[in-house]
Amino acid sequence: MSKQVFSISRVVTIFITTIIFLFLSLFMVIDFVIVFPMNKYILFIYGIDMIVCLFSLLGTMFVKFRKICYVVFVVSFAIYLAMYHFNMAIIDEHGADRCLDAGKGVWDYKEHRCRTTDCWRWSWEKGCEKE
Repeated sequence: MSKQVFSISRVVTIFITTIIFLFLSLFMVIDFVIVFPMNKYILFIYGIDMIVCLFSLLGTMFVKFRKICYVVFVVSFAIYLAMYHFNMAIIDEHGADRCLDAGKGVWDYKEHRCRTTDCWRWSWEKGCEKE
């Protein structure tokens, strides 16, 4: 009976880890596509961190490597979150995506904000100059 309980808990653990892996990989692929136009060096580091994060999550399914994979997963996920929230190039790409999705206009990379499309020119003195 002990082996049967162990195998059921093992199957449940693998199922939950697989579901988390699928959702996380889908989110990371979409995120990678959004930030693709940015600097290639930052994109490379961001992509490698995503891959390490996903493979370390998969590694947690193996009992022999579970502890080290959890540590690697937590560290790589923390790096991913730090880059997601504090890297200006990534923030700009997400802002541009939100601006275009909302249909408000175009993203100004210099001022890091969304500008409306009815402006033909933007100046510091007059602001939005309409035709």
